[in-house]
Amino acid sequence: NDISQGRFPDGSATLEWMPITTPGSANALDSDNTAPVLDPIPNVVLTLGQALILAVTADDTEVPPQTLGFSLAPGAPIGATIAPTGATEAQFDWTPSPEQAPGTNTITVVVTDTGVPPLSDQVSFTVVVLLPPVIDIGTDGQTITLSIPVIDGRTYQVYYADSLEAPIDWQPL
Repeated sequence: NDISQGRFPDGSATLEWMPITTPGSANALDSDNTAPVLDPIPNVVLTLGQALILAVTADDTEVPPQTLGFSLAPGAPIGATIAPTGATEAQFDWTPSPEQAPGTNTITVVVTDTGVPPLSDQVSFTVVVLLPPVIDIGTDGQTITLSIPVIDGRTYQVYYADSLEAPIDWQPL
């Protein structure tokens, strides 16, 4: 009684001794399925026109390993996608459209295992989409002033040329 042998994962050529019987349902080696765990995803600030590509990783401790599926929770921005790139990895892609800027988007990634029962984890992160900067040019008659809005934490570099005639040899200030 209560001894079972089955193909694991279901349909494979490998026969395993099953510690629990699961007649009529998927074979399971371990009744103590644990949920996969997604790694944290950082918040992002980008400017309209930039593509956002993020590696998303998760871990699941079951042996043999379960298959992990990645998805976006309802409410993800239009055009955002996530696709597996490995057994425990996926790639998130999104290029905001002009209609989506400026804006703040909370995006939730979900990972689900193939255990019995299937378990999942989710992580949310925020993407702030800014409009492209507008350069303000001013003069007092002797000096030309250029100003541009910046994003905290980013590094900027200004280049100049002595002449706009070809070839231009841009120099950092």
